[in-house]
Amino acid sequence: MSKVLRVAILGASGYSGAELLRYLLLRRRITGDIDIVALTASRRAGDDISEVHPQFSFTSGLPTMRRWQDVSWEGIDVAFCALPHGTTQEVVSELWHYKDLRIIDLSADFRLRDLGEYRRWYGKEHGAPDLQSSAVYGLSELNGEKIGHARLVANPGCYATTVQLALLPLAEIIDPSCISIDAKSGVSGAGRNLREDLLYCESNEDFRPYAVSGHRHVAEIEQGLAMRLGVSSVSPISFIPHLAPMSRGILASLYLRLRAGADGADAVSLCLSAYEKAYGNAGSFIRVLEAGSVPSVKLVAGTNRCLLSVVADRRAGYVVVFSATDNLGKGAAGQALQNMNLMLGYADDYGFAESYGFAGGDGFAADNAAAAAAALAS
Repeated sequence: MSKVLRVAILGASGYSGAELLRYLLLRRRITGDIDIVALTASRRAGDDISEVHPQFSFTSGLPTMRRWQDVSWEGIDVAFCALPHGTTQEVVSELWHYKDLRIIDLSADFRLRDLGEYRRWYGKEHGAPDLQSSAVYGLSELNGEKIGHARLVANPGCYATTVQLALLPLAEIIDPSCISIDAKSGVSGAGRNLREDLLYCESNEDFRPYAVSGHRHVAEIEQGLAMRLGVSSVSPISFIPHLAPMSRGILASLYLRLRAGADGADAVSLCLSAYEKAYGNAGSFIRVLEAGSVPSVKLVAGTNRCLLSVVADRRAGYVVVFSATDNLGKGAAGQALQNMNLMLGYADDYGFAESYGFAGGDGFAADNAAAAAAALAS
């Protein structure tokens, strides 16, 4: 067994925090190398995690939630920050003094390299500009080498993950000035907030666009595309998100024009070849479907998978690419755990039951975990 890792989750009362806990408990069942030593929540400090997330009612040995300021951080190996946007900068500035602590931030606070862009999209000055250059963008499959040397990883946004995994491997063969993206997300993507438009009676049996003048995640997508192409900026990308009446999951449709002007099967083949080059040796989580097949969110629910597919558009030289993820999995907690593995020198899929073919549904059935543990031991 590997060294036992002492792990803390900040913001354990939210959806991403709960999903992190689920993934870590599954990892602990499989590998035995996780000790969850701290769970934090400001408003629910003093409460048991099962009072907030009843799914953990039969899980023993979990610490009571408390304020992050009351945690003894000495000796903790990994801190997952699942805090609201704009609040993590202060926390990370304090945690940075613990030199052996790896920090994985699931908020947007360290994702954008340009502090002016951060101010533009988040409406405030960055609270820890001296640390921004130390943060590595945590798109696991496409930035793994840098993640492996990082102390602070900025976990990408859920839409940004779903779109960039589909878009960036195609950067050299598409026209970057002609990109349109239509994406749909489940309600958990908005966080665990008491908002009228997210109430059951408002979102059930409804389907609507939002942030139509510009969603914050498009800044990450444009940043990623510019870096991939080695330029300072790219043309604005058309990106419209939609709220779908489901709890979790993202499906993104990307409408792209190829530079080469290929059409039909040739255009699809070019894209599939680019994906093979990018992901052929990238581990277990990216699946490129056969030509003509399309993904669905049910196929990725509760997992860290991303399903991609390419179809020819009716217009010559155009393709449509589909990308499906779980916004709480690959879009948040699952990728955070994947990044932890990379930071610590493990294979990125180490400790995921689905890597051994046993995860489905909610990905946390005891027999799945036991089977994965047996496979790992063999």
